[in-house]
Amino acid sequence: MAEMSGDEVGALIVSGVIALATTWGWIYSVMLPLRFGGGPARFPVLFAPVLGYLAILVVLLTLASADVRNDPLYLGFYLLMGIAWIGLGLAFLPLCGLSARDDVGERRNPAATPVMIGAALGLSACYAGANIGDGPGWWCVVWAGGLGTALWFTALVVVAGRGHLTETVTVERDPAAGLRLGVFLFAAGILCGRGAAGDWTNALKTVIEFKAAWPLLPLVMVALMSEKLLRPTPERPLSSWSASLVVVVLELLVVLVGLALTGPLPDGYRFHDQGVER
Repeated sequence: MAEMSGDEVGALIVSGVIALATTWGWIYSVMLPLRFGGGPARFPVLFAPVLGYLAILVVLLTLASADVRNDPLYLGFYLLMGIAWIGLGLAFLPLCGLSARDDVGERRNPAATPVMIGAALGLSACYAGANIGDGPGWWCVVWAGGLGTALWFTALVVVAGRGHLTETVTVERDPAAGLRLGVFLFAAGILCGRGAAGDWTNALKTVIEFKAAWPLLPLVMVALMSEKLLRPTPERPLSSWSASLVVVVLELLVVLVGLALTGPLPDGYRFHDQGVER
C-alpha cells in the first residue's frame, strides 16, 4: 500500500469535509417530508446518490489507473472525492432553479423525483469519466472532471432555461417533463464523462481531447426541439407520456450513436476479465 503525499492528504481531508456536509444536507432536505406528512416517494431521491457512488466504484475498480485499482487506500480516496463531487454538484442545483429541499422535501412534487435521480447519476458520470485512464495525481481528475461538470451544468441551464423545463417541472408539476429532464441529465453526464476520459498529458491536451463530448450538441438540440413541441399549454396542461417516452428513446440513441462514433479512448484499452490493461 503506497503512502499518500501531503497534497493528497489535504485533498482527502477537504473531500471528507465536503462529503460529510453535503451528504447531511441532502439527507436533511429530502427527509423534510417527515415533517410535512410525506410518503415513501422520497426514498428513490434519498438513495439516488448511492447509485452514483456504486457507479464510481465500478469505474475505479476497472478503468482507473493501475495504482488506483490495486491500492485500497487510493480507491477509498478517489471514491470519497466522488462522494464530495456529487454532493457539491447537487448543492448547486438550486442555482438552476431545481431544489431537493423545496420540490421534494416541502412540496412533494412528483415531477422532481426523476430530475433529482438523473442529476445525481449525471454528476457521477462526469466524475467517473475523469477517472478513466492514467494520470500523475488527483488534480488531473479535478481538472478533467471539472471540465465535464462545467459543460454538464451549461447544458442544464440551456435546456432547462430555453426549453422552460424548470418551470414545467417545478411550477406545472408535470411528471412526464420531469422524466425527460432526468433522462437528459443522465445522458448528458455520460457524454461529458466520455469527454473527460483518457490518459493525462497536460491541461491543454485534456481540453483539446474534450472534443470527444461533441455528441452533447445533438443531444441538446433534441431536447430543445422536443420541449418546443411538448411544452404544456392551457388546452394541454400536462405533456404526453407516450411522446415523452419517444423523446427519452431518442436521447438514449443519441448517446449510444455518439459514443460509437467517438471511438475508443486515446491510445486504446484492452478489456480482460481482470479489468483493463494498457
